[in-house]
Amino acid sequence: SANAEVHVPAALIESAAKDEMDRFEQRINQQGLNMDMYFEYTGSTRESLMEEAMKASAIRLRAEYVLKAIAQKENITASEEEVSKLAS
Repeated sequence: SANAEVHVPAALIESAAKDEMDRFEQRINQQGLNMDMYFEYTGSTRESLMEEAMKASAIRLRAEYVLKAIAQKENITASEEEVSKLAS
């Protein structure tokens, strides 16, 4: 139906959020900082950052699920050439 709920497994959301946190920490480290410094400067905590990563991951994954479902329902496909073009 038009208003169908999209269920994304919690474990998948958590895994995506942890990956995002790891990438964020790498970016912070590349700037010569560490996470403790980041939390001190921003007044945030690892828990609050993880909560934001969980929310963002849930939204992104739901959107991916919806797009995948639409593509399947409408029989939308991409050729290897199209995928390669977009990936480069």
